[in-house]
Amino acid sequence: MKSGFTLVEMLVVVAIFTVISAVALFNQTKFSSDMVITNLAFEVALEMRQAQTYGIGVRGTSVSGSNFQYGYGVHFGGGQDNKTFLLFADSGTTKYAYDSGDTLLDTFHLSGGNTIAEICDNQSSAMTTGPNAPYCYKDLPLHSLDISFVRPNPEAHTIFDADTTVDVAPVYIVLRSALGDKCKTVQLYSTGQISVVPSNTPCP
Repeated sequence: MKSGFTLVEMLVVVAIFTVISAVALFNQTKFSSDMVITNLAFEVALEMRQAQTYGIGVRGTSVSGSNFQYGYGVHFGGGQDNKTFLLFADSGTTKYAYDSGDTLLDTFHLSGGNTIAEICDNQSSAMTTGPNAPYCYKDLPLHSLDISFVRPNPEAHTIFDADTTVDVAPVYIVLRSALGDKCKTVQLYSTGQISVVPSNTPCP
């Protein structure tokens, strides 16, 4: 009676094990990518909410002593790369937009190769196509988006490229995973509502 495996049988077993392991690893990587980009979207939304809380609350700044008149905001692009955004107190000369006179409170860096894919304005969905599609910027160092809040109102001021003559809400921040296969959208309306789109969206 023959016992043990032949060489061919062993090779078949090894091949099957290799295929199963590769599929499992691939699916685990995609799952991890999905979880990371989702968590990142909620982190960005929370920082926007933090600016809103500061703006409509009673947080003072260190500018000229305790001062409660300034708004607070977040700044994307405008010299920052697509992995960085800022939290600031609006103490400079350009109201509702970040400038050199503002008080920088924190700098946030997206880790793990995740990036801000684009910033968009003025439509119901950041990923729609056709004549009603939003206008999106992908080259963040050349373009900017400022979102700020000033007490006592919870409404958002949304400014593209420091053009303070136009509020462009709603706006959308589209985040791309390190693998480039998943994108998540954080959306903000003029009412101050901040939310993360539940499902993943096609990456631009």
